[in-house]
Amino acid sequence: MVAGEAGGRERLPRGMWVFAASIAVLVLVAVAGVWGILAFVGSEKERDMRMWQSRLGVVAEARQAAVAGWVERQFEVMRRLAENESLQLYMTEIEVGLIENRPADDVAAEVGYLRNLLVVTAEQTGFVAATRPAEVEANVQRAGGAGIALVDSSGKLIVASPHMPPSSPEIRAAIRMAASGQRALIDIHIGVSNEPMIGFVTPVYGIQATPGKDPHLGFVVGVRPLNKEFYDLLVQPGTTETSGETYLVRPSGATIQYLTPLADGTGPLKKTIDAGTSNLDAALAIEKPGGFGVRSNYAGQRVLVTGRKVPETPWTLVRTVSEAESLAPIERRANLLLTVFLSIAAGLVVVVIAVWRHGSSVRAARAAEAHRTMAQRLEAVLKLMRLVTDSQPAAVALVDGSDKFMFANRTAANWYEMDHPKSMLGKTMANVIGPVKAKAYSEINRVVLAKFEPDSKVFTFAEKDGDRIVKSEHIPVPGDDRYPPGVLMVMEDLTELTRERVRREQVLRQLVETLVAVVDRRDPFSADHSRRVREVASEVAGEMGLPHEEAETIAIASSLMNLGKILVPQDLLTKTEGLSDDERAEIRRCIIAGADFLQGVAFDGPVVETVRDIHRFLFPDEFPDAAGEVRLGAQVVAVANAFVGMTSARSWRKGMPIPDACGKLAAEWSGGRYDPRPIAALLNFVNNRNGLERWKNFAEAGVN
Repeated sequence: MVAGEAGGRERLPRGMWVFAASIAVLVLVAVAGVWGILAFVGSEKERDMRMWQSRLGVVAEARQAAVAGWVERQFEVMRRLAENESLQLYMTEIEVGLIENRPADDVAAEVGYLRNLLVVTAEQTGFVAATRPAEVEANVQRAGGAGIALVDSSGKLIVASPHMPPSSPEIRAAIRMAASGQRALIDIHIGVSNEPMIGFVTPVYGIQATPGKDPHLGFVVGVRPLNKEFYDLLVQPGTTETSGETYLVRPSGATIQYLTPLADGTGPLKKTIDAGTSNLDAALAIEKPGGFGVRSNYAGQRVLVTGRKVPETPWTLVRTVSEAESLAPIERRANLLLTVFLSIAAGLVVVVIAVWRHGSSVRAARAAEAHRTMAQRLEAVLKLMRLVTDSQPAAVALVDGSDKFMFANRTAANWYEMDHPKSMLGKTMANVIGPVKAKAYSEINRVVLAKFEPDSKVFTFAEKDGDRIVKSEHIPVPGDDRYPPGVLMVMEDLTELTRERVRREQVLRQLVETLVAVVDRRDPFSADHSRRVREVASEVAGEMGLPHEEAETIAIASSLMNLGKILVPQDLLTKTEGLSDDERAEIRRCIIAGADFLQGVAFDGPVVETVRDIHRFLFPDEFPDAAGEVRLGAQVVAVANAFVGMTSARSWRKGMPIPDACGKLAAEWSGGRYDPRPIAALLNFVNNRNGLERWKNFAEAGVN
């Protein structure tokens, strides 16, 4: 029986190994098959793309040639008119001034001939409006939309066919371009008839003149509408793709303008798109004529695109076909191959799983037994943890990355009024402790899990009986394949400790105020001096951005720096006449001895040391053996003491004006007596923080 069990234990790992190997082989085969199919599809797609590049290129070149030929034919009409000998002769007479000396009837006959020539040419070649404007009464000629005109070298109209549009910025710009001796295009624009128009300008030379070398006599200007005849040039006969489209575009500053009708029903010159639009097909065609790629068209659809530049125009011909239509056959083939292959692979996986599940019942039973044993061990560990943590005054809880409790001790349950720590397990912090506290803890937990380093923070939560202050330690706990990583939170209630500290600080503050009052009562001539020094020193510390603890030390030290005056005889403190050197020395010794009274007081900061440094700074002769630098806090108090002493009035003198006192301190700064930082902070507060207005009462006469 023992041997049979041993054999079973040996066969189980072997079966698992066979199953894992089978699955691994199937996965490798599937991956290799999918890779092969995708590689085949990719090669087929590249072949189809090259084929479509060729097809689109053939269509684009054919349509480019058709459009360029149409433009050339219009220029040919203008050229034939410009080379008409009668027209050249008449233009020559105008140029040399002979026309003024000829009989009016002869001139009228020539003008009539030229007009008839222009009218016949316009009628035969399409330089007429698609819809002629209605006739109006009287002899008022209504402005038309198309025609042919003859202008002199300065651009002045000589004769024109009926309904020739008036001169426009587009026409004048083309005439200026043709003045160089070359023909010019009046680019596509919206004419006076509110329809797309195009024009052509050709210079006129004398009969014996050489074009481009001799001066021109004038220009033949033709304007005609763009109609179906022109738009049909963009349609390629014999194409089978339903999504194929050809249209003309041109750059216009930072935009691209669509010149011809579009498949979505947009009319010519009705659509303009930013040239910087990502993956725009027209932008590719303009930037790389003859290029090919997959881009998005004006409607946002993915298309295959190529382009060709139309000679002698700013136009680019764009030919596109939908990506979905062009690549649909290869996509269908790829889907069919993948479906068949994956179906076969899935069938093999089902067979392997069925075979494996046949022997899985024994493994499942043994796994369940192992799981039960592990659960018992885990429960024993949890009992030990509860036994240890329940005896602690701090609340201890373990939460996972989704803020759900995985463990809590009795203190944590009592904090949040839960019947038992197990009642918290599986619940989120928001459900147990409330959304406000949960958000505060969750934010620091996320940082701890991200850095995987412990952290701590003191939180203040508002409750019914006052604020509750909690110090929380957050320790990351690594996870494994069964349990996710979490954060162990150890929370300690500091409310009573904080309240006790506040009470102690209040008592200490009252003690300081009492001592200051004693000093002020014995020295009526400098009453309020300590309060003013404290006020100025506190503002300077704040302006310097000193920490709260250092600023509080400065405030207390500035209040108690003159505590030793209680040792000075009353007659010396109230003496109004000049003091002798011995009397001044006596006062200094008493003031310095005042620091000894504070030696046994438990201040939070180095108040006693700061007071001694203040005395050492003010009376350096009394400390011949002192070593080390004077604390920055003592420097701040010394600057404040000097400022208050200069600006405060006494019974025997007036207070110095604040600007004068600031100037004197600035001089002391440059002299090197004071640290420049507190002086700079004081000057900034006086000049920029309303200090001048706030402390102007220091100089008021009377006992202070």
